[in-house]
Amino acid sequence: MLNKEELYSNLISCKDQYIDNDIHYSIDLQLFAKPEDEGRTEEPTQYKIRKAREEGKVARSQEMISAVVLLGSFIALWLLGDYLMDKMKKIFQSSIINMDMPFTEGNLNYYVSNSIWSLVELSAPIFLVSIVLAFLVNVVQVGFQFTPKSMKFEWKKISFTANKMFSKIFFSKQTAMNLVKSILKVGVVLAVTYVILQWKQYTIISTINMDVAKSFATHSEIAFYIAVVSCIIFLVLSIPDYFFQKIEHLETLKMSRHEIKEERKDTEGDPHIKQRLKERQREILTRRMMDEIPKADVVITNPTHYAVAIKYDSDKMAVPMVVAKGRDYIALKIKEIAKENDIYIIENKPLAQSLFASVEVGEEIPEDFYQAIAEVLAFVIRAREAIKV
Repeated sequence: MLNKEELYSNLISCKDQYIDNDIHYSIDLQLFAKPEDEGRTEEPTQYKIRKAREEGKVARSQEMISAVVLLGSFIALWLLGDYLMDKMKKIFQSSIINMDMPFTEGNLNYYVSNSIWSLVELSAPIFLVSIVLAFLVNVVQVGFQFTPKSMKFEWKKISFTANKMFSKIFFSKQTAMNLVKSILKVGVVLAVTYVILQWKQYTIISTINMDVAKSFATHSEIAFYIAVVSCIIFLVLSIPDYFFQKIEHLETLKMSRHEIKEERKDTEGDPHIKQRLKERQREILTRRMMDEIPKADVVITNPTHYAVAIKYDSDKMAVPMVVAKGRDYIALKIKEIAKENDIYIIENKPLAQSLFASVEVGEEIPEDFYQAIAEVLAFVIRAREAIKV
């Protein structure tokens, strides 16, 4: 039996041995992390979705694009079969005719250029059909938008880190979905091939007695059936894949609450700065309002909670207007300035409260207040005339 000191010394020696041999075993726990673990529980904002779209990050099903392009190409081959066969015959005939052509530089250039042009004529129709269909399917899925950012080369997109490779291969829903799709496609092709070969087995056997051209046409027709039916099934299966890609795309764009706050700061401005600007604007408006109080004719009060300053110049105004109003501290300040400038202060609680709630600074008195304001102004005029006398 080992005592405690011997056991401890053995453990230390084992540890040193592992360190000396540079043997490290570690598992990155982030491989098992989910968006929820990082706090990314909020749905992406329209701003983030729009920015992702500008960078080429959109939800689309590559399976749908492949299925439509393959289906369209096979149909184009079927429709252009006679044209393509005629072109191929001409290429073979030209090759046979030119077999005895003297090997010179001029003849070689002619032969190469003629062969390249013949290949272009053969492949161009199918190539154009594929490009048009791929473009249309992309437009149907994500709309039309040219995103040069997505074509920009970035070194950070290339990663050789073992942990990242390990996580992408074994801990990705996208990888699992791609694996399922690949297995499903192989199964579909095998199933369709088996069914059609069973259906056409007697036709295939009968090709033994056919000439080469008819036998080739028969086998081509069977191959065409297999290809088209497989592509149609692929297209049907790509519909749920498209919705999966949309869900997965939104999942990758999820945001944390901190990211949403930062985005709002970037798009709307810092809330603290906005609050400070509002306070500054209120200070400027209050200062201007205070400058207008000495020009008022009367101040109507609550008496302590509300104060509304009214000005009326019959030569310049059709209707009296509110030049200042305030509540609590502002009301006391309005009354203080009014006293300093010998402006009449009249206490009328209901009128002061109604004016404060209904009329903004710089607005004319509404028609509902004409009678009450006329009585107040008449009282002020009489009081001024009495003082003069």
